[in-house]
Amino acid sequence: MKLNNVIENLKKDKQGSTDFSTYQIYIKANLSNMKSSPKTKKAQNYLEKVTIDIGGLIGPTSNTSKRYYLTFLDLATRYLSLALLLN
Repeated sequence: MKLNNVIENLKKDKQGSTDFSTYQIYIKANLSNMKSSPKTKKAQNYLEKVTIDIGGLIGPTSNTSKRYYLTFLDLATRYLSLALLLN
């Protein structure tokens, strides 16, 4: 549950101000259960991190009968390379 959702769910008293002390335990309980994944450092150098994807059964086939493709993406430079593969 996001903090904005928690705050939106708080009820206002008659004067229109929000009493956060009443909901202190509620907020702590919901926010403490949120797990954060460890942050990975961004790629700084060329070829430090490369993602590879494969896809296929391209229709119609290419002139050289290639029906699959392979992509390489360098995360530092965002350079994308595409290779066509045979059956």
